[in-house]
Amino acid sequence: MTAKRKWLPIVGGIAVLVVFAGLGAAWFGISWFREHMEVTAASSDEATRAFDEVKAKFPGRAPLLEFSGGTPRVNIDTVDAGRPARSLTTLHVIAWDPDDRQLARFDIPFWFVRLKSGPIEFSTYASGFDKVGASLKVEDIERYGTGIIVDASMPRGERALIWAE
Repeated sequence: MTAKRKWLPIVGGIAVLVVFAGLGAAWFGISWFREHMEVTAASSDEATRAFDEVKAKFPGRAPLLEFSGGTPRVNIDTVDAGRPARSLTTLHVIAWDPDDRQLARFDIPFWFVRLKSGPIEFSTYASGFDKVGASLKVEDIERYGTGIIVDASMPRGERALIWAE
């Protein structure tokens, strides 16, 4: 057997291993997200109450990014650059879909958020944050500490809150 033919099964085995590892990672990711997401049927009043409960936890603190009525507002500049980073454990998300009358809740461990390098983008062109020069980094969230990171209300009634604890 020549040297070329000895490498063929090794390369083939590595390729098969990579494919199975990728499928396993995809399965694990989907399972993990399905386990950590809660979607419930809710009326408009119930959704409003859920959002108000979250906002009541952080009185007097403006969200880092606000989007209401088509106008984005960035409050990142209000975070003191010299302020030490806070130890955060979880990024919480709550979203309301008025068409389906569903309220979704999702928690992301903050160690997972720390894996993100560079700025966090919020579907730039659709949200309008690119027009105001918003650049949100994980370090900004850590300096801000516990509080509402994003408060978004869309014209058709959709709403989302992202907060850190």
